[in-house]
Amino acid sequence: MNVTNKPDNKCIFPFEVEIRKSALCSETPCNTTEAGAKAAAIVSVQVNETVTTSAADTGPQGLLAKISNEGVNTNGLTAAASVSTQDVGTETEVGVTIRIEIQTDDYPTETSWTLIDICPDGAVVATGGGYTKTGQTDMRTIYNRNSRYLFNIIDTGGDGICCNTGSQGLYSIFVDSSLQAEGAEFGSGNTELFGKDVCDGVTFKPTNVLTTSPTNNPTIMPTGQPSNKPTSSLTNTLTLQPTSLSTASMNVQIKIDITFDDYPEDTSWFLYNTCNGGEEVIGQDGQYGDPIYRKSTFNVYDETVHDGTFKFVIKDEHGDGICCQYGTGGYTVNYGSMTFAKDSSWDISSEDTYDFGTSAKCPALKKDKASYDSSLGVPKCETVGTLCTTVGTGPTGELGSELLSAKANLKEPNGPNTLDTCTDGNAGIYKEEAETVESISVESVDGGLLRAGGIVTITASVYTYGNGETDRVDFYHSNSPGPNPDWTPLKVNVKPLSNSPTVEVTSGQFTLLDEELQAVRVSIRWTGETSEATPCPTSGGGDSGQFSDVDDLTFVVDTTSSVGTMSFALSQPKPVVLAELLLEELQMNCADVLESDRCKAAIDCEWRSDSILGSFMSLGMASCHLAQ
Repeated sequence: MNVTNKPDNKCIFPFEVEIRKSALCSETPCNTTEAGAKAAAIVSVQVNETVTTSAADTGPQGLLAKISNEGVNTNGLTAAASVSTQDVGTETEVGVTIRIEIQTDDYPTETSWTLIDICPDGAVVATGGGYTKTGQTDMRTIYNRNSRYLFNIIDTGGDGICCNTGSQGLYSIFVDSSLQAEGAEFGSGNTELFGKDVCDGVTFKPTNVLTTSPTNNPTIMPTGQPSNKPTSSLTNTLTLQPTSLSTASMNVQIKIDITFDDYPEDTSWFLYNTCNGGEEVIGQDGQYGDPIYRKSTFNVYDETVHDGTFKFVIKDEHGDGICCQYGTGGYTVNYGSMTFAKDSSWDISSEDTYDFGTSAKCPALKKDKASYDSSLGVPKCETVGTLCTTVGTGPTGELGSELLSAKANLKEPNGPNTLDTCTDGNAGIYKEEAETVESISVESVDGGLLRAGGIVTITASVYTYGNGETDRVDFYHSNSPGPNPDWTPLKVNVKPLSNSPTVEVTSGQFTLLDEELQAVRVSIRWTGETSEATPCPTSGGGDSGQFSDVDDLTFVVDTTSSVGTMSFALSQPKPVVLAELLLEELQMNCADVLESDRCKAAIDCEWRSDSILGSFMSLGMASCHLAQ
């Protein structure tokens, strides 16, 4: 490339990339074509983010800086990037689920481990360590290709994790629930080989040489001629374990060491991700009462996380720092290849703060508005952000409104907007006598990305019947969006009381699972006809749920930067179910029901003539009465 001083020169650098990724295969038997296509779509988003972020980064890790490091004069140059994802191809193969269980001994801080895929194109796929509690079992689940693996465990105390007095340690390795290896007595370290007997087309000679310590910062080098065909390893559970340059460039290793004084029990610390103005806790501890910490240096944090900006805060409960007559302490923060060391001289004796990172590496705040996904039949947010919402998605449809406005028979755009076969009720007049879900939003509580292990809330805007006294709103969640979602109740029987026709109702907080595509459902029902919570009020047969409306929203979740130990296995959220409706609440006041169709739909009411002159004469009028 020749760069001249002539203005308006443009240099185009085309490239292709090959990426391997584990993906969800929710069907039995597995539809590998469909699963591969979904994996390719997600990877494409990540590649686009990595390339465009690198081009926009004007710091030392940006594209121009890297070109300059190759000896090119970049003065006066600017960089922009775009990625074509139109011709992405996939090749699929069946993968495996690896589970590593570590039961700590009396000295958990001495234990760390590394798992390496040793076949061609392999890399470090998982690491563990930083344990602080004795006798605790840590379970890590890894989804990857069917390959040959080397597990390397280190004990810096030199006595393994077994057989001393106190808690007895143990490590166990499983592949697809089948035990491959376990142990506890190994001195300074041990290795285990498991998986395929040999790599495809390769003869492997094992080595017994131990590394001095595992690394959380794998270097992943491409081999051969890259192509634009991502390879997906299919397992029964969705995860994001990419072994590609895109994720490697998005992540950074952070290590924090603290040298304690005579009173380590006074010390606590917090590590925040401060990207995009947020303040998300990604690490913390304050349990240093054990005498082993006195006047000693310990690694308290060692994780590879999504790059960005961070803040480290260390506190001393006694207010005298970690210095002077009680011993000289300090701390060191390693951010990638950069090191910051601070001695015991704090500006404020009770705490010290260190801000670091690269703002250009923060995940871009993606488009937070959903768009209609014809394959799912519901609105979907295609990229990860702090919010996924249908608010502001109009004007669209015949009503010129937002995606979820009204319900199917009232000209709701793309109605009924449900993943499964659930339909909306067909009764009521829009904005007058019909219950409808108008919008749904899923938002991160701490201002960070919608990520596995993150805390979120659902907010729904609904139209109610009257003041909402006889309506109820139910919230559900699914980690298997598709034609047969498994709906888990989050919060049900919420009374949407309001003096105005519309009201916002919230689900309360819940934890996102370690699944890349998730969904929420909001249902509003009239208790006169549907007294109990159900994901689909119209599924009761006959004319059930005539006044109900049900809507779904799907969204993508970041599974590459889960919070702390939440990164390996997340349990199903426990539903927050409000108290059952009291009997008197279920008893409808039929006299308050003014519409004949609603009265006829009510379980306890009937529409009949009103006689005010006795049984032999009537004025011919009718109203709603308690059924006889």
